[in-house]
Amino acid sequence: MTQTNRDKLNTLEGQLNQLTDELNALKKQRAEARVNGGIFSNADRITAIAVEIEEINEAIPLAQRLVDADDARAQASADAGRIEMQIDRYETLVGTYLDAVAKIETLTVELHGALGTVHAAMPELRDAAYQLSGQRDEPILNGNNVDARLLARMAEVLGDDMSALGGFRVARRDSEKWLAAWAEEESRSLKNVFGKPVLRARERAQNLRASAAE
Repeated sequence: MTQTNRDKLNTLEGQLNQLTDELNALKKQRAEARVNGGIFSNADRITAIAVEIEEINEAIPLAQRLVDADDARAQASADAGRIEMQIDRYETLVGTYLDAVAKIETLTVELHGALGTVHAAMPELRDAAYQLSGQRDEPILNGNNVDARLLARMAEVLGDDMSALGGFRVARRDSEKWLAAWAEEESRSLKNVFGKPVLRARERAQNLRASAAE
């Protein structure tokens, strides 16, 4: 198995520690021999160890520089990976955001078309309601009032998501809470105003139809 530069540095440091311990032990033996008048026979080993230690001390800085270079490359690679992950996250979020914006654009175009249909229908609906009921200029069919109701409904749904719409919310008592379905809400309001006149007109038409059939 190939040794890494850190393995080599660790080996050199381990050898240095072992040789230093051995050298200190030999020096102690030499000192004791000197004190006791004995013979110390490992002088050559002390010299050899000193040479080895010197060589290792020369090699360790080089090995350390190699390790530092390895560490720098590893850190650079890790930093590059982290940055690439940040870029991927950013691009994914941008994609999600732009898809949502495109969807909002499509829905806004559809909303524009639907509002155009509402505004185009209002004059004819007012006239039809007048023909049946004789009631003219009912507030419920006033274009500004229709727009205000629809805007209030939009604010009710979107106010938490678009703070600019929050100011268009309309406070309502519990008894006046919006129905879940917008069309159902409008239908109920129209029936409250025109329900009886339309019913009377329907009955009159039925009576006239019956008379015509006699």
